Amino acid sequence: MRKYLTFSIENNIYGVDLELVKEISSNVKITLVDYISKGFLGLLNLRGNVISIFQFYFLYNRKQKFSSKLNKLILLKKSDKVPEIFGFVVDEVLEIIDFDEEFVNLDVLNTGIPDNSFIKKVICSKNNVFIIDIEKFINKA
Repeated sequence: MRKYLTFSIENNIYGVDLELVKEISSNVKITLVDYISKGFLGLLNLRGNVISIFQFYFLYNRKQKFSSKLNKLILLKKSDKVPEIFGFVVDEVLEIIDFDEEFVNLDVLNTGIPDNSFIKKVICSKNNVFIIDIEKFINKA
């Protein structure tokens, strides 16, 4: 069984491998930086470390409206998939789930998401959970 941290963006539920998650933060001050890339939101100074922060709204052809009081921040730790600590903004952090591979659908073509090229697989449950391929997301953002 594999564990995933789930979160919501635009009424869809996404998940990221829990082993990649460093921490979840809220009420943080992000210095917004425009015109770097569609998915880049800004920079966060976290305990003396400058961390790049990304957003998913560009996948919906919208600009992120970040509010430190409303949005949550998921920080991912360094790994072979993630070369440096970075974070992304989500609407809401939901829960940690674990699933056997028998509930996983690798057909991500009919997700209803405008750009699903960063989705690795779909966990089929009461609400489908779209598992993110972090490497593809970083390259797309």
